[in-house]
Amino acid sequence: MSPTAPQSAGAKFDDQSATNPRLPAKPARAGLFGRATIIPLVLLLVGVGAGFSGAIFSGKTTTNATTEEGSEEAASPIATDGAAPPSIGGTASPVTTTAGPGTAVTNLGAFTVNLRGGAGGRVLRLEVQIETPLADAAGVTARSAPLRDSIITAVSDYTWSELEGAEGKTRLRDELITRVNGVLAPSTIGRLYFTQFVIQ
Repeated sequence: MSPTAPQSAGAKFDDQSATNPRLPAKPARAGLFGRATIIPLVLLLVGVGAGFSGAIFSGKTTTNATTEEGSEEAASPIATDGAAPPSIGGTASPVTTTAGPGTAVTNLGAFTVNLRGGAGGRVLRLEVQIETPLADAAGVTARSAPLRDSIITAVSDYTWSELEGAEGKTRLRDELITRVNGVLAPSTIGRLYFTQFVIQ
């Protein structure tokens, strides 16, 4: 094939073959998977994925219950199915479940607290639930911020060695019951449960 051979009218050729007649003519890269197509496609997929995951993990979903007459009313903070609340980082609002006739258990959520002590940097991850008379459950939900603050303040004053074993956990539970009753006065709680307790 001579360097001056005629080329087909519809073919595209790269710039090197036009400037150097010794190189054979190669078609230029074009098509569906060119660089100009892939970059916007990747950016679009990343954006859609970020939006989807943000919607899932935002925790700002609202549910409405529909009554038999078809009217909507806001969902009650008291759940009767016994489901645990979604809690990421301990920021979920308290969820109350009925525990039996006349009693309710309110999940105050997860806590991550730095323990007092040496340079070890120990952290306690715990989840606290409190049992109250059903009539007082709404008051517990309304006072969740002072309750959480009281628990964090009390727990942060312990060292990891003071919390080892059943005796340490019992001592902490007794102190938390006293503090929670102080926040909820004149109401009182029946029991306090640790549903998660991990020292790291």
